[in-house]
Amino acid sequence: AVFTVDFRTLPDDDHAALISMLGRLFGPDARIEVVTDFKGFATAPHDAGIAPLLRILAERLGRPPVLLGAPYFTDASALVPGFGSVPTVVIGPGASAQCHKTDEHCPIGEIEEATAIYEELIRRLCM
Repeated sequence: AVFTVDFRTLPDDDHAALISMLGRLFGPDARIEVVTDFKGFATAPHDAGIAPLLRILAERLGRPPVLLGAPYFTDASALVPGFGSVPTVVIGPGASAQCHKTDEHCPIGEIEEATAIYEELIRRLCM
C-alpha cells in the first residue's frame, strides 16, 4: 500500500520525532519518504519587528488586531529561515478558504485595502 500524508505542524513540533513515531507505528518494512520539511513559524506578538505593522492595523481597525495562527502552508515557512528568522506576519487580502481553489477570487476593495496597508508600512519604515 502507498499513501501520502500532509502534516501541518506547529512551530515547536519536532519533525524528526514525528517521523520516528510513524516509523514505529508502521513497522520495520515501511518506507517513509519526506518530500518537503518546513517547520511552522511564529513571531511573538510583542516583537518590536512587527510593532509598526500592528500600529497601522490598530489605527485602521480602531482596536488592536487579533493575532492568530494559520492552518495552511505559506511561502513564509521557507522564507523565514532563509532570511535568518526575521519577525514575520502573514497578512493580505482574500479569504483563506478561497486559496488555490477553482474560481479563486478576491474582492477588489480588499486588494486596495491591503495595498494601502503595505504602502503605509513602507512609508513608515523607509521614509
